[in-house]
Amino acid sequence: MTEIHPLEVDDRDRPVEQVPPEDVLREWVRHEQSVEDIDEVDLDDRSVEELAELLEDPQRLAESVFLERDLAWYRLTLTEAELRGLVVVEGPDGEGWRGVAGDNDVRSVAERIASADDVESLNEDVPKGVTDVRELADGHDFGDETGAFVVVQESTDDPAYLADRNHRAVAVACHSLLGGGYEAQSAHVGVSPGEESTSLVGDDRAEDHPADW
Repeated sequence: MTEIHPLEVDDRDRPVEQVPPEDVLREWVRHEQSVEDIDEVDLDDRSVEELAELLEDPQRLAESVFLERDLAWYRLTLTEAELRGLVVVEGPDGEGWRGVAGDNDVRSVAERIASADDVESLNEDVPKGVTDVRELADGHDFGDETGAFVVVQESTDDPAYLADRNHRAVAVACHSLLGGGYEAQSAHVGVSPGEESTSLVGDDRAEDHPADW
């Protein structure tokens, strides 16, 4: 079994930049494009609270991540092992992304989609639309042009989870499984103070999911 090296904010091959939470939320809002008449200057003048209110469906999640948690935010580059070890967005078991694969991580979800002989039938059987993910995985080389994932890890006792861009994370992993290779992916990672050197892929997850997939 190949070892999965933990993600440490303080010791990485590529540069790590600490960023204010407002910058993370601005990028999230621009990605969602929920308010078409807001320009760059308008976004730059808004607080965390105001930015969270601009999100529609993910507003409650954004408020939970940015207003109810004390997190330090970093922009860094995820390795393939780190990406596939992330857990999909929080939610009830069996619903949304957590209804696609039992382990609830990016790797397991991607494996189920990549191995499906009939994606349309799988799409009907699970509570999350997966046809778009498979089409994206089949037809795109994933550079970093669409911005950073939003990842949260509160402590070493809890696995890191994706707050935003679950579709893209699963598609990137699925693309690799289908033989397309892996392009380095950027992430905004929210870490509880004092946990800056914690792992995004805990020891138990490394045991369950070897890196040679």
